[in-house]
Amino acid sequence: MDLPEPVAALAKTINPTFEKVANGFPPFAVVHHVGRISGKEYTTPVVAFAGRDPDSAEILAVVPLPWGPRTDWMRNITGAGTFRLTRGTEDFHVDLLRVLPAEEAVTILAPVPRQLLQTFALEECLVGRLRRVPSAHA
Repeated sequence: MDLPEPVAALAKTINPTFEKVANGFPPFAVVHHVGRISGKEYTTPVVAFAGRDPDSAEILAVVPLPWGPRTDWMRNITGAGTFRLTRGTEDFHVDLLRVLPAEEAVTILAPVPRQLLQTFALEECLVGRLRRVPSAHA
């Protein structure tokens, strides 16, 4: 589903405020990405869960896409093939990105987040390998 123009405009207006409030409260997180054309750095608040690939046991990020994969931030990270995800004071590197049908993506999650996401009529989720970025202060 494409994001209707009025909703897109509203999101761009409230995202900076929402980002400051949401960043420290799971399941909210912030995606850091670079504009495909402008090269400008952007941040976008999202909902994100960690799950485990049943085949490889790799830790994966699962980000629901209520507006589909054609939003600006999704186009930016898809073009780059990677992005940084921040929750609170922790940074993660996410790569090996793919968009999966929601019913497939939720199988990666533990029961509680799986049930939460199944409550919503989501069509797609972004899934990628999740790796913690070592702290510069460690």
